[in-house]
Amino acid sequence: LRRELAEALEQQPATSDVLRVISSSPTDVQPVFDAIVQSATRLCEASFGSAHRFDGQQITIDARANFTPEQIEIGKRRFPTPATRGTAVGRAILDREVVHIEDVSDDPEYEVLGNQSELSFRTVVAVPLLKDGNPIGALGMWRREVKPFTENQINLVKTFADQAVIAIENVRLFQELTEALEQQTATSEILGFIASSPTDIQPVLDVVAENAARLCDASDAQIFRVEREMLRHAASYGSLPAVDERPIIRSTVPGRAIIEQKTIRIDDLALEPEDDLPARFARSHGVRTILATPLFREGIPIGAITIRRQEVRPFTDKQIALLKTFADQAVIAIENVRLFKE
Repeated sequence: LRRELAEALEQQPATSDVLRVISSSPTDVQPVFDAIVQSATRLCEASFGSAHRFDGQQITIDARANFTPEQIEIGKRRFPTPATRGTAVGRAILDREVVHIEDVSDDPEYEVLGNQSELSFRTVVAVPLLKDGNPIGALGMWRREVKPFTENQINLVKTFADQAVIAIENVRLFQELTEALEQQTATSEILGFIASSPTDIQPVLDVVAENAARLCDASDAQIFRVEREMLRHAASYGSLPAVDERPIIRSTVPGRAIIEQKTIRIDDLALEPEDDLPARFARSHGVRTILATPLFREGIPIGAITIRRQEVRPFTDKQIALLKTFADQAVIAIENVRLFKE
């Protein structure tokens, strides 16, 4: 009873400390992960511990406690990695339940080579991080000797796992709120330019390009208008150069968006067959990820807006939807000027 009371008195401040870190770090989950792993490793008497994220395909290692320099290098080589049953963390994610292996050398599924021999551990417990029943990560605790974790220690790791999920969700909600406020501000700014510039389209297209690049986290944004069966540069924002004029052909991404009358998404230009999509200008400037959506007026494409990245980092569904919103605003501005001049 005295031992259990001492454990409870030690655990309560640790869990309270993690909650304080969560409340003080609404935009960054890293301090929370660090605090959780340090506390869980110490209170569970583990040799070392780690926190992992899972995006549905790959597991990353996001926080460590008591790792040696050699272990850190091994971790860098091993992660990111797919979730497999050959590791306790992977198995916890796949099974969506606690995995407690008293001796990895006796577990037929465990990948002993490259694990036990390199990291020198025998007992491991892994607890998944579950959000609405879906795995989004895991906590792992290891002991170098064969020494099973107690029920109280496993329950404590579960508590820390719950706190990690709270932290991840807290950061996600905060980021969504921030993004929504930024988008609302950008929309208001563009509408303000449209209202104050009824005869000049340029200020509106400039601010559309700037907001598209900034809010979609792109290297640059380019807006083109269709004039005499050509694509003419109308506005741009960012460090990449622009082409003043180009034909409307399938060999360029904005040209293809106009011809096919749909958003074109290129996750990695280097993987696209060059004979099908030459995009010579983009390739020559190191562009890797591209998103282009056409501007429509009464069902007819009148231009296109393109955003690009010089690294392989596909645009998210939210960013694709946001670019379509900016395209709609550019069309409103173009139509507004046309009607005013008529």
